[in-house]
Amino acid sequence: MCGLYGFLHYGNNTIRNLSNVTNSLAEEAAERDTDATGIAFNYKGQLCSGTVNRA
Repeated sequence: MCGLYGFLHYGNNTIRNLSNVTNSLAEEAAERDTDATGIAFNYKGQLCSGTVNRA
């Protein structure tokens, strides 16, 4: 079964350990299922997306 997960960041401060945050979120989401995995984010007003490589 699939699920959607995410977080919002408000403000101009950078997020420390952003890579750790997204990796942890992906690992927890993978417990649901890995049939359809990917990532999408807004970067400077542009929607960026991609797939997650499975190990």
